[in-house]
Amino acid sequence: MISGETPLSRERGYGLEKIGAISRYVVFGTFLVSVSAFFIAFLREIHILSEFVHFLLLTTVFAMQLIFFAMFIFVARENLKKASKNNIAPYFLLLFLVYAAFLFSLFSFVWSDYPALVIKKSITIFVPVILLSIVMLFDDNPIKTFNHISLIFVIMSSFSSVYGVMILLIGKINPAPLGVNIYEQYIALDILKVSQIVYGTPPFVRISSFLVNPNKLAVLNSVGIVLTIYLLRINYIKKSTGAFLLFVQAVSLLLTFSRGGILFVALMLFAYFLWFAKKSILQVAGLLLAGVLLAFFLLEIYLVYQSAHPTYLHTDGQSFLERRLSLGLNGRDRIWRPVVEQIAQAPLFGIGFGTATEAILRPLGMEYTVHSSHLQILAELGIAGYALFLLVFFTFGWFALRAMQRPSDLVIRNVGAATFSLVFGFFVHDFLESVIVLWGPFTLLTGYAMFTFLHPRVIGEFVRKGEMRGIPASEDSVYT
Repeated sequence: MISGETPLSRERGYGLEKIGAISRYVVFGTFLVSVSAFFIAFLREIHILSEFVHFLLLTTVFAMQLIFFAMFIFVARENLKKASKNNIAPYFLLLFLVYAAFLFSLFSFVWSDYPALVIKKSITIFVPVILLSIVMLFDDNPIKTFNHISLIFVIMSSFSSVYGVMILLIGKINPAPLGVNIYEQYIALDILKVSQIVYGTPPFVRISSFLVNPNKLAVLNSVGIVLTIYLLRINYIKKSTGAFLLFVQAVSLLLTFSRGGILFVALMLFAYFLWFAKKSILQVAGLLLAGVLLAFFLLEIYLVYQSAHPTYLHTDGQSFLERRLSLGLNGRDRIWRPVVEQIAQAPLFGIGFGTATEAILRPLGMEYTVHSSHLQILAELGIAGYALFLLVFFTFGWFALRAMQRPSDLVIRNVGAATFSLVFGFFVHDFLESVIVLWGPFTLLTGYAMFTFLHPRVIGEFVRKGEMRGIPASEDSVYT
């Protein structure tokens, strides 16, 4: 028997020996299809795909996700009762909260000026996460699945890093800009041309590889670095391989010149290794963790206040916020001001989920996202919706922090560290970016990380009692 696999008798006891394996294939295939959105967006940006083809391909990706889920749930529906015999209270509580958030978002079309858009955004963002959580419930070995998904993101991050750095070093920049300080850098090989979008003033440019935007590449690199460390710690990959992958991803992250990305990976690494601290250090680190969250909430309140009540300086006509923070925020203050004004006009229920760009920014000539998931949800769903959003994350955090304080198997602890660091990182990162409120691999990964850790075969009663449920028999080799 391979180290870490559940004994066959256990699987037969639940009648899930085939269903569990199929669920892993469905989850694996879903993420493979999801990351293809990176390439589709890139091909559109370099004008290989038209807008219509781009939309058609993304719609196909979404449809394939739903088809995977629907077919599996139809086949496995009779085994749902068997799969739910374990302790699933934390899992179903989180699923209930996510479903409540979906319903609240969906029914915000009632008071929105863009009802069709609200329905579309609610379905595309929430439905894949909800269906994914149902499929995961059948997984007899969720840690093995998590290792495979981690490997997908590590490979994607490493490949994008090598691709972007290689083009930066030996590629040529097309002097015709695609936009303000936006250029195409390419390597022409006879009939083949590989390229990336770079930002800045040549020769000092920010790479984006095939992810179009440097900040998006920085997020992928940050996720890849953390998951590489996770796979190294459970001996899933060789140390020499892991060291090389960490090096190329770190170089790529630095070349994006993304301060948010560097802060993102620092916060995730802090949250990851927090799981292995001694109890005395854990208390201090917990206070620091709470301090980081409090600082970001206070910063958000401060920015909201300054945006709504600007204090102008007589020297240059700039407000205090613009003077002190515009360089650091890269124009976010200009985007946030109308968003905050809209929050003040509809504070309780907002203007409808997913409509901030269309309802607030586009009429002002700004084709941007809000660049803050927290402000975006406040504007779109009001205080009521934002409270539900916080409840989802804080519920996961509460279960994770409780598990952190209990002794557990080393592999379980590494899974807890990896999933918690991802969720915590995205939550804090999105004070300054909009990632988890947009359809794509990162939103799916955030939900997947939550449900992986709360899966009954990871932190269920049988794990706390030390029974064999997907826990490796040896720490030398994990799910190889």
